[in-house]
Amino acid sequence: RFFCELAGDAGNAILGVVASGRPEHDGFGDYLDKIASPKLAGIRRVLHTQPDELSRSALFRENVARLGARGLTFDLCVLQRQLGLAAELARACPSTTFILDHCGVPDIAGNDAPRGEGFRQWVSAIRDFAALSNVNGKISGLTAYAAAHQRNAAHLRPYIDTMLEAFGPSRLVWGGDWPVVNLGSGLPAWCDITRELLAGLPEADRSAILLENAARIYKLRDAADRL
Repeated sequence: RFFCELAGDAGNAILGVVASGRPEHDGFGDYLDKIASPKLAGIRRVLHTQPDELSRSALFRENVARLGARGLTFDLCVLQRQLGLAAELARACPSTTFILDHCGVPDIAGNDAPRGEGFRQWVSAIRDFAALSNVNGKISGLTAYAAAHQRNAAHLRPYIDTMLEAFGPSRLVWGGDWPVVNLGSGLPAWCDITRELLAGLPEADRSAILLENAARIYKLRDAADRL
């Protein structure tokens, strides 16, 4: 609620809030009532720290479906090996809009992109997920999962190109991933890498990925006036 109040201040750079939530809890509906605000855009659950079966429970899926009924989104934070579970959840909740954080957390340090089997498995899983009509992808977090020598545009390009091919520019948003980005090369370097990776796109596509898609997906109605 505190951050939603900040977002309501026209002098603040916060436009909306994606709050942490626990759809596996019986009191999730009450929690949503408690934090309800015009500035609440959605809920995020980090699933890669939890048992894989969590998102398959009836209660979890019922509560995620509640988000769609309330006009709220659900940010998915899963590992590469859990992308199939993410697709199952999105199919089970067709009225809820999903955002896949961090490109599905590919194992960049372990993958030999674009030739390695791990990379090919990630590509296949991303394409399967992106084929669903109620999902979007977030370009974020990549440098935190890359080895030091991979934190550059040349090494990360196969991942961004795959996201662009799978989702298209109209279903991608960009994220800074602060402060976790500091585990990698830091936010300024990630911004520079992003500019280099997106430089070949038409200006309209870059603008969509960096601003307009997020404003639409998260329903940030006054974004254009405050940025």
